[in-house]
Amino acid sequence: MLKLLSGLLLLTVTATHALAGNYFYRFSVEGRTVIKDYVPAELAPLGYEVLDSRGMVIRTVARELTASEIAERERRIAAAKALEARKEARRKQDMDILRQYASAADITRSLKRKVDDMRSQIAQQMLLQQDLRNKLEQQQGRAAGHERNGRDVPDSLRVDIERLQAGLADIDAGIARREASITALEQDYEQLYFRFRVLHVYEPGTLEEEVDPQRLPEDARDDSPSAVKGLPSPAE
Repeated sequence: MLKLLSGLLLLTVTATHALAGNYFYRFSVEGRTVIKDYVPAELAPLGYEVLDSRGMVIRTVARELTASEIAERERRIAAAKALEARKEARRKQDMDILRQYASAADITRSLKRKVDDMRSQIAQQMLLQQDLRNKLEQQQGRAAGHERNGRDVPDSLRVDIERLQAGLADIDAGIARREASITALEQDYEQLYFRFRVLHVYEPGTLEEEVDPQRLPEDARDDSPSAVKGLPSPAE
């Protein structure tokens, strides 16, 4: 039995060596082809081909990347992820647009409603502004009367004039902010209307740089934003 086990062990070792000897490794070193029956540590980073006993390539091992190549690969991966994130964010925005607006006329009505609300607020502020101006003129007239008669202007009157002036300044700033908000809102809706036209041709998530304006339906609006003629829904 012992002799049988020893014979089997010797046969296994011999077969293993024979199998190992059936493979060769081909390297390209400075333009020269080098073939080894093992993989030298100094040549492994160059990459190599594994050959069988007939010289046929059965596997290719790529060379190691340089530091700059690794950095470039990582840059490309990061750029691809960033691009995909942009597309996903754009897709979500596009789906929101399609859920909120069935037609371009819906966009126009939404803009008009918001602008009208801001205009109403401005009108209210202007009425208050006029009221404060009238009161300020009255108080300033009273202060001038005191000065003409050689009397000091009472502190309470000075405080009231300063309060009215501060109130007017706040109203002026508030009106200017609302006017600026209207301008910004109209610009946002201009972009929204353009995107609505894009979605008649392109899939949600299409990026701006992928859009060919020549393919889009015509802008059917008149000069006034309130005169937009509705395009059909992208779903129609």
